[in-house]
Amino acid sequence: MNIKFNKTILKTLIWCLEDWTPLFSVSSFVEEFYDYDDLDIIKKTTYKIIKNLLEERLVVAGDLLPGNNFKPWNMSIDEILKKIKFKWDNLRRELIPHEIVWFDITEKGKKEFEHLNSLPELKETDLFYFDGEIEDILNIIKPHGHLIGKKDINSYIRFLKKGKNEAFKIFNKLTENGKIIYLNNKKIISKISDNLYVIYRPTSELGSATIDIRARDFRRNIKLKFGDLHE
Repeated sequence: MNIKFNKTILKTLIWCLEDWTPLFSVSSFVEEFYDYDDLDIIKKTTYKIIKNLLEERLVVAGDLLPGNNFKPWNMSIDEILKKIKFKWDNLRRELIPHEIVWFDITEKGKKEFEHLNSLPELKETDLFYFDGEIEDILNIIKPHGHLIGKKDINSYIRFLKKGKNEAFKIFNKLTENGKIIYLNNKKIISKISDNLYVIYRPTSELGSATIDIRARDFRRNIKLKFGDLHE
């Protein structure tokens, strides 16, 4: 068994099981398990992982539209890979979350996750690794050993009955040691480190603010939703 390959596949499926997962995350898992530093090698391995996921029909590729609506790409696997490669090669800067392509898990992918996660040499057991800036984030969103807010469809999407001003205060607190790398009137992306990004949206289709916390060391993406609409 190719442990590195299968661990990368498994972790991608874990993330896709909980939320739509971007190219950034897949490439991060490649870095994590293969311990590569060369971007060209990271890209080539990431393409192999994506090709396998698509060929085995474990995930589908597509766009994430406003309102958190996933739209699959209606094209062949070769066309999908060419599109991803063209966009990534012409990015001319560091890849960040929320761009180029997203992946959604299939029913077959869910079964494959269960199979891979049942193997002793692959099984994932812990949600978090506690080190450095990750622990700082957890002190805010998991102050008493439990994630703040009310559980939604899964434990990692949380509703908080707070307004946009309070949401932005929490974002500022989470990103106190971060650097804004993307900013417009719809989204702010703060890079805390190579390992951790926090994304703030002041509004959504339902009118509520959201904060996404994405880290290579998190087994799941964390999403905080703010407002009264879900109470």
